[in-house]
Parts: sequence; structure tokens; C-alpha cells
Amino acid sequence: MRLCENKVFQCTAGELWTIIRDPGNMPAWNPKCISADSPPRLEVGSEFRAIFQMSGPTIVTMGQIIEFVPNSRLLIRYSFADKRGKTRTADESFDLVQGQKNCRLTHSLDLSASGLPFWARMLGSFISLFGYRAGDSPLDGIEDILGPGV
Repeated sequence: MRLCENKVFQCTAGELWTIIRDPGNMPAWNPKCISADSPPRLEVGSEFRAIFQMSGPTIVTMGQIIEFVPNSRLLIRYSFADKRGKTRTADESFDLVQGQKNCRLTHSLDLSASGLPFWARMLGSFISLFGYRAGDSPLDGIEDILGPGV
């Protein structure tokens, strides 16, 4: 199951990149992230700890930067233990496309290896395709950081 959201910001890709490139900034803009460490280096292979609070229990994850292309693409893989202790993963990506006067950010969350039951993945995919967003989006927090007029 992949959840995807697009948003256009009235800023440069570089301005967006300064916000999303460091996982340690995530609690400032993602309402589901309680805390996240900044890795010692911002590069492919760097690891960090992040804690998320969804609708259920708190989820402690180890994140790893899989792709890091400045002003263009960031891919993070989160590893965490399910209720049975089995390691699961979720991939979060950020793709930036610079326009003439704005920048489009595509945010995707791939939960296909997260251990969600098949029926939940199918329901989530259906809602993602045909439904509407309920609740706050992480992209709204980015907009708040950038300020008025974005």
C-alpha cells in the first residue's frame, strides 16, 4: 500500500530541501513524529532513531537514508518490530520538482512491507485513490515553517 500526496509551494526546491533533508527536523513539521535524531552525516547509509505516535501505540523506528539527492529526492527506510517481534519496514520518499515560480513536493509512504494485514492495505489503497484526506498532513507543517504566501 502506498499513500501519496502532492503539494505545490511558492518557494525554491532548495528552501524545501533545507526542511526535509535532516530527519532531526521532522518533529517540527510532522505531527505524527514525536522525536527524531539527526544523523551524524546527511548521506546515503546514515542511520537515525525516530519515534512516531499514530492512532495506536508509539512506534520506535530506526531510519536509514537510502537515497539522498540534494534539492531533488530523499528516500528513508524505517525498520521497526511488529507485535510478534518480526522486523518490518516502511519507506518514505520526498520528490521535489522545481517550477518557474514554485516547487512541487510529492510525499509517498510505502507500507507494503510494514506487516499490515492484506485487507488493511487494500482498504488504505482504495481510500488513497478514491477518498479524501482526513486530519493533518505532514506537508501542512512544512507550509507552516515556510511561512505565509507559500
